Amino acid sequence: MIPPITEILRSSLKEKITRLALATLASLATESPSVNLPPLLLSNILPYLQQLSSRFTSTSDPDLTADLSSLIEALDTFQSSQTTLSSYRLEIISGHLRWSPPHRNEGFWKRHSREIMDDTELVKALSRVLSSSTDKTVLAVAANDVGVLVREAPGSRKKWEEQGAKSRVMELMGDSDAEVRYEALKAVQGFLANAFS
Repeated sequence: MIPPITEILRSSLKEKITRLALATLASLATESPSVNLPPLLLSNILPYLQQLSSRFTSTSDPDLTADLSSLIEALDTFQSSQTTLSSYRLEIISGHLRWSPPHRNEGFWKRHSREIMDDTELVKALSRVLSSSTDKTVLAVAANDVGVLVREAPGSRKKWEEQGAKSRVMELMGDSDAEVRYEALKAVQGFLANAFS
């Protein structure tokens, strides 16, 4: 429910639609924060909300600005409570992968690759996303992550083979999307480099 509402909010030109979308998101965040704040944070709506807050004043629409303020505050607080590894884990488990900061951060991989590989649920979730998603960005990000994990945790190669991730990235080298092909090729290079170690 959250992704379509955030898309409506981003594309809304009418104040009434903005008010309704904000009220719905604020209600979701207030009523069940543990369930709704992680996908809200992953939708990357916070920068848009901060930009939106400069457009509306409490005198123009007090209900809208109250919902906007409470939503920004809830997301800010939640974001600051998340570690990079926990936010990465939330993203993988949700299956909505995007090029968020951890995916391109070498320091993140050096610090957390062993921990990620020890988390069986996380490895299975990443493999499942790689095998079942049709979204090209999700596939590219997942292939990137598998490739980096193979390079950073060389002993993980066998786990990825057992999960079917190696054969899947090999299939993706023939994908129609250039970014997916590129990330799959890098992942396969990681597998080959570690085949003889």
